[in-house]
Amino acid sequence: MSIYNIGEIYERRRYLKGGLAPYERKRCSCGVMPDTPEHRLKYVRLDQGSFVSNIFWYRLFTPHVIEELMNAFQSEGFEGLAFEPTEIVADKRPSKDRKKLPLNQIPQFYRVKCLTSIPLHPDYIERRGITYCPECGAVQTSVRYTIDDVNKPIILDGNRDPKTDFFRVERFGASIVCTERGKAFLESYPKTYCRFTQCELR
Repeated sequence: MSIYNIGEIYERRRYLKGGLAPYERKRCSCGVMPDTPEHRLKYVRLDQGSFVSNIFWYRLFTPHVIEELMNAFQSEGFEGLAFEPTEIVADKRPSKDRKKLPLNQIPQFYRVKCLTSIPLHPDYIERRGITYCPECGAVQTSVRYTIDDVNKPIILDGNRDPKTDFFRVERFGASIVCTERGKAFLESYPKTYCRFTQCELR
């Protein structure tokens, strides 16, 4: 089975982009800012917007998709996914940007929630020196990271099959991965701007 980490292709065209809306949160005693609470992931702000792509990426912990793409996911019978409406709560796009898309022309987006997950392989955890805070569960800041890691795939536990085509990487930030079937679906759908990096199963 082939598994791929899903990311964004950085296109030069200025399609709709943004990030999570800011909110107040306190640092854990370990010094790490805890992960964004699940209920906050649907609130976004806009940073630019000349046209709409079918996936709203940018500094988001999870992809947000237009209604047509959400319906396509459901029509294809992909299991392990849930969707909730995105709420645009801040518009930080430059006021001088004459090409920015008016708010009333922005379609409803839906946050994609992966209900299943796969863990990292112990070899990858050891190689990267990953430890978790016992208090908040966040990855410790002492994680080893070198330029070589950019070219090395994430190693996942091949003994844990989520039995779905889209799933998240357990306790590893916002990493969302997919099977060959999921990859083919996203590649065939227009204006998704996805890049795929093959993971290693061990």
